[in-house]
Amino acid sequence: VGCAWRLRQMGNNASGGGGGSGGGGGSGKDFNKKDSSNKDAAHKVRLADEKRRAALAAERKKDIQSVKRYWKSEVAKDPMAILQLTDIPLKDMREYCEKVFTDEKTGKHDLNILRQTFSERVDTGKWFSWKCDAGCVEAVHHSEVELRQCIEMHFPRDVCRDTCGDANVWLIPMALPTDVNLSGNAGGKGEAGSGGSDGGGSDSSGSDGGGGTGSNGAGSSSGTEVHFLYGSQTGNATEICKAMAAEAAAVGRGFTARCNAMNEVAVTDVLTPGAVLVFVVSSTGDGDAPDNCDAFFTRLKRVAKKEAGTIGLGVQYSVLGLGDQNYSAFMGIPRSFTMAMEKAGATAFYPRGEADDTLGLYEYCETWQDGLWAPLKSATEFAPALKANPELGAKPPKVSAAAAAAAAEKSAEASSTMTTATDDAAAVVASPKAPAAAGAAPAVPVAVSVMANVAESDLTGVPALPACRVAVTWSPESAAAVYPLGGCGASPPSGAAAFTPEEPYLAPVAACELMTDPASDRRVLHVEFDLTDAAPGAATFEPGDSLGVWPVNDPALVHAVAARLGLDLDAFFTLRWAEGQGAAPPLPHVRCPATVRAALSHTLDLTGQPRKSLLRVLAEACSEPAERADLLLLCSRGGKEAYAARIAGEAPTLLDLLDQHPSCTPGWAELLDALQPLQPRLYSITTAPEAHPGRPAVAFSVVKYAVTSGVERAGVATNWIDREIAAAAAKGRIGAKNGFKVPVYIKRAGPFKPPEDPAAPVIMIGPGTGVAPFRGFLERRRAQLQLMDVGATAGPAWLFFGCRGADEDFLYRQDLEGFAADGTISELITAFSRTGPEKVYVQHKLAERAKEVAAMVTAAGAHVFVCGDGVGMARDVHAALVEALATHVTGMDATGAAAALAAMTKEGRYVRDIWS
Repeated sequence: VGCAWRLRQMGNNASGGGGGSGGGGGSGKDFNKKDSSNKDAAHKVRLADEKRRAALAAERKKDIQSVKRYWKSEVAKDPMAILQLTDIPLKDMREYCEKVFTDEKTGKHDLNILRQTFSERVDTGKWFSWKCDAGCVEAVHHSEVELRQCIEMHFPRDVCRDTCGDANVWLIPMALPTDVNLSGNAGGKGEAGSGGSDGGGSDSSGSDGGGGTGSNGAGSSSGTEVHFLYGSQTGNATEICKAMAAEAAAVGRGFTARCNAMNEVAVTDVLTPGAVLVFVVSSTGDGDAPDNCDAFFTRLKRVAKKEAGTIGLGVQYSVLGLGDQNYSAFMGIPRSFTMAMEKAGATAFYPRGEADDTLGLYEYCETWQDGLWAPLKSATEFAPALKANPELGAKPPKVSAAAAAAAAEKSAEASSTMTTATDDAAAVVASPKAPAAAGAAPAVPVAVSVMANVAESDLTGVPALPACRVAVTWSPESAAAVYPLGGCGASPPSGAAAFTPEEPYLAPVAACELMTDPASDRRVLHVEFDLTDAAPGAATFEPGDSLGVWPVNDPALVHAVAARLGLDLDAFFTLRWAEGQGAAPPLPHVRCPATVRAALSHTLDLTGQPRKSLLRVLAEACSEPAERADLLLLCSRGGKEAYAARIAGEAPTLLDLLDQHPSCTPGWAELLDALQPLQPRLYSITTAPEAHPGRPAVAFSVVKYAVTSGVERAGVATNWIDREIAAAAAKGRIGAKNGFKVPVYIKRAGPFKPPEDPAAPVIMIGPGTGVAPFRGFLERRRAQLQLMDVGATAGPAWLFFGCRGADEDFLYRQDLEGFAADGTISELITAFSRTGPEKVYVQHKLAERAKEVAAMVTAAGAHVFVCGDGVGMARDVHAALVEALATHVTGMDATGAAAALAAMTKEGRYVRDIWS
């Protein structure tokens, strides 16, 4: 219920004062008095609509999808056509209906749901109410402006179910009675809200009913908005933050919440006295801030330093950090956020959480969130005092352990209650339909659907529905934003010194080579890019750097998704924030004006593992109860096993989910907001500029795999590049300046780079495509050795490489054996896992040479580099290094060995570039 609207039972008096969340204001006109004017208006509407209802009745005999299509087409022609389409049974319009909450005490439907007080959104004197066939008038009042905003999502489902069964609901226009004063001056004493106080006023006919200030409405008791802000690289922090904000804003929770990526807001706008902030942020790679919060974090550190102790006065905050302890900079960014906020003068109202992906990311976050609500309530209650006097030294009241436990228990109960929180974003104009002659979509793999047989009432821990933050406006054909992202000029259009993720370089593919046996099920390509036309410094690379690549979704999948949603691929649209959501352009990854084709191809992740927030949005768009319950199960806390088996295990695409739930018809705005952005992929550069100036290369392992059901899944970027290179090669366009081009940029390495001094001992461990950066390391080392003074001695350099077999996937074999032959490396140690009776991996080879490895690692200035799989290989290699040191270094046990490696990590001499 993102729009301001209110449902009132007919036994209550209309609100005279603003009232609290629990109580209204003074009494106004009693709507139980059904005057003849209302009856006449209803009668006229029915007579005028006979022809339309007859047509609709014919449509209703078809499947429910036909009804929805008819409804949307009528609203597309005229948004106010909703006022005429009155003869629609509630059971057929579920996707446009609100879930009515059940009062725990009475067991009856509670119709007093509101987002703001009734008096805040008085736009016009024309109002409407609902009436069902059985005569139960519920007096749901909307201004005409609000009604336009609520077209698709704000219909009260089940309003009359208890008394009227499946009776139809009619929309009745009615004039606003002149004796109803919505500003609070007509009534008497208002009823106190929960936790609030009585309003003023002297008697039932008196004046100035003030109303209470209760706390159980949609807003918090103090009216303080909680701002949830996320910084996310892979989408986990986004998912967790959005879910938390939705839960906070759920009816009964008692908070008003807003959620944004940090780069969508200004630091000075959020660091205001009385602000209550919750940060959810991850660390990436070498401790860099995620792309969608890097600018915010830089400005935060700057203002915290410049205005230390003052800029954050009166601000209360908490931080939830996400990370993976396999990375050297574990929790670097979340801890830095805490330091910056403290330096700014802000106060933490709840201890920082640190969720480790290796120990269960979401399980930890759920526990942390359950304990959040009580401290958050105290913070919002204390916020008005801080707003009035930021220099208050007192901190918000501490919550006792017993109170926190009670709050967590209540939280778990609340999360099992179905809630719906939408806003005006859904409803400007219905989505344009695809042309009838568009033809069948190309075939794409479809996963097997295994629907759960579960009743919605049996579900536990169903998350709140995230509010849609954006609104779509469909526009005539116009000058659209250019896709793909990037340009061919020598410098970025903005004048920046280097190409970036926001301004990549469209690089021609200069060369491509298949490095694996064509008969193997592994397909690894060496692909070289031409950056020689870029300005000096705009695309400079070094060994250890990564090449960022912006991918494109499979055109067949794009076509199929658009067809399933009934969208015209060539339709143009623009975006705006829903009310109160932000000032910066919404969803920066969707550059507008855009076509549906451009958005689906370049901006949205259609194949990534579906997040629970997306499943919750899709559930709300289902008209069939069984399909809705199935999706709600998958996103609920009680459905963890089903999610693990059917979502994590099967990796369904968006199209799979839509096809498995035929009644699901999500709005375009909801999908744009719910789907994760299509992210750039980072690949280790396998060349050094000394050997290949202006031509960085990468090793692409073309990702294809089968899930449990046997359906084949394919990686987005590598399969796109493989397809396009094959097409370009067939036309003889590989190496041509006007051939196939890829949007790329250079991602600088941190400590993962070759030692500057070739005398330093170095061990490199890189099985599979993990060897790619070490080819660049060794090209640099070869150049260094050629420049060494006569008589100078190079340090030992060992490379451990592993693959299946020498004849199947020995990547860069000729180059690596060449480095060993000319002395660039002292040792090339190979591990082949499928050529002998037992599987042999790089950690086994480390163990075989443990004594020599220990001596090299403990030598002065030694470096150890590991690249590759972070789930198994990196852990096993680390264990092998610890064992080598503990066994062969005098006086060192396993604890001391781990501490020695940790010290090397801190010094930048034990560096791991790993991925999960």
